[in-house]
Amino acid sequence: MRASALEVLEFTKGMTYEAFARDRKTVNAVLRSLEVLGEAAKKVPQEVRARYPGIPWRSVAGMRDKLIHEYHGVDLEIVWRTVLEDIPSILPHIERLVAQERLREEERE
Repeated sequence: MRASALEVLEFTKGMTYEAFARDRKTVNAVLRSLEVLGEAAKKVPQEVRARYPGIPWRSVAGMRDKLIHEYHGVDLEIVWRTVLEDIPSILPHIERLVAQERLREEERE
């Protein structure tokens, strides 16, 4: 999840919406990273999800489903809002999840 979120930000750094919408390679890369992010979110066990309510699990997975099933009908303005607003707001929560779950794993060893 973390890698995909960081990729989205890296791919779009310094871009305007207009530049993003015209750049098919970037659009496709961002869409793919959002799909991977959503797929990874779906695989997080419920007990782990419960520890991180700052991540909108259902929305993240729902975006993935929408992208997979409506690829050619994707609204790029919604994708762009996701890039500008949603990814930056959930990334700190994902970072916390990664750090805390790593500590939990180390404590079990």
